[in-house]
Amino acid sequence: MDIKEKLSMRLVSIKISLSLGLQKLNGALRELEEHFGEEEKDLSYDIRTKGYRLYLDAKAEDGDADFQYEAGDSYRWGICGAEIDDKKAIYWFEKALAQGHLEANCGICRLSDDW
Repeated sequence: MDIKEKLSMRLVSIKISLSLGLQKLNGALRELEEHFGEEEKDLSYDIRTKGYRLYLDAKAEDGDADFQYEAGDSYRWGICGAEIDDKKAIYWFEKALAQGHLEANCGICRLSDDW
């Protein structure tokens, strides 16, 4: 096995660990939130949002068309920890569309209507 294959396998392992870790963190924070005050709830929300952003970006980068669409939508509306960025939205919509995700075409059209 060459170095490129080893690095690729390691990257997959890291992404799986990240996904499982984020799921556990999200579940634990949800359970704890019923005991939190408002300030702690805001912090918990920020942590979960950042965790989801990492997960969303990783899945989109891996080539998952649904997550590429979601990434585009998050940049379109400024949700899930993303700032509004039409260029990034179009980038991800085009990636998803190239894989046959037809809703991505609607995202591109909606952005074009806004310009």
